[in-house]
Amino acid sequence: MTKKIALQIKSDIARIGIEEILKETKYEIYHFLNIEELEEQAIEFDLLLFEDAIKTDNRANKIQIIKEDKIPLRIENSLITIEIPKEELPVAVSKTLEGHVYIEERIKKNIEERKEEYKQLQNLTDRELRIIEEILEEKTNKEISNILYISEKTVKNNLTVVYKKLKVKNRIELQKKYKNLLTTNK
Repeated sequence: MTKKIALQIKSDIARIGIEEILKETKYEIYHFLNIEELEEQAIEFDLLLFEDAIKTDNRANKIQIIKEDKIPLRIENSLITIEIPKEELPVAVSKTLEGHVYIEERIKKNIEERKEEYKQLQNLTDRELRIIEEILEEKTNKEISNILYISEKTVKNNLTVVYKKLKVKNRIELQKKYKNLLTTNK
């Protein structure tokens, strides 16, 4: 049975390039601009290959296209960059379709260089990691509470625990210490 792949890629050049590479592997490829358009099509996809953060209940495997300097703290999907070598893209697709989380080689190197910092984050809960991600995006406690559907007091309590676990004194120190996880020094 032919596997169906949905692409959500803004750049026409990048999308066409990815389609050309994947055409050789005989996948059915569909293009959509946003999750609403995808859901309107009511087609069950085996793989979603996307740029924007996507919140969907779709059970398809997912490959997220990220910028090399924007590695998420929580890796839930396969990760590639738009600069992935054309020989590596079919491998990423194949591994992801098999149920693996595939990380592009250049991203692995970037993660390896920051291993110590990532290690400190392993003791955090998913909620604590989400809060840190939002803080690194410079969101306020009120904005974080709205995004995560929790009270502002719960955000503050979680932050107190995070500060202790990461041995930082405050939000500014947390941002300074962990902002580099999402931004490489180029």
